[in-house]
Amino acid sequence: MTLADYITRHLRVPFFYGRMDCVLFAAGWVREKTGAEPLDGIAIWETERQAMRAVKAAGGLEAALDARFPRVNPNLAKDGDLALYGKSICIFSGDHIVGPGKDGLEFINRMEAACAWSI
Repeated sequence: MTLADYITRHLRVPFFYGRMDCVLFAAGWVREKTGAEPLDGIAIWETERQAMRAVKAAGGLEAALDARFPRVNPNLAKDGDLALYGKSICIFSGDHIVGPGKDGLEFINRMEAACAWSI
């Protein structure tokens, strides 16, 4: 599956903890692209509270990503690489980073990415 296909499949799916949150959206892409399971060793959640506990137990999103993927300069990130935007994980796609929002996927200027990781 291409990145465009993956994004299109999730385009209108609203954010929901445990089903379509930023971590699960990014993890699904990593699984699709690499076949690897990026959530090994992380407890799965169903609520916001459980998700926050899982993130805290992993040392935070940035630390969890550092432990699993090589960090790259956001200016050099390629389509499909992962981005940290605020407290969310997004996927680089063209001029944007993409992640779940209230009414479906949101597209944010890629220059807003604080950190990036290559998959």
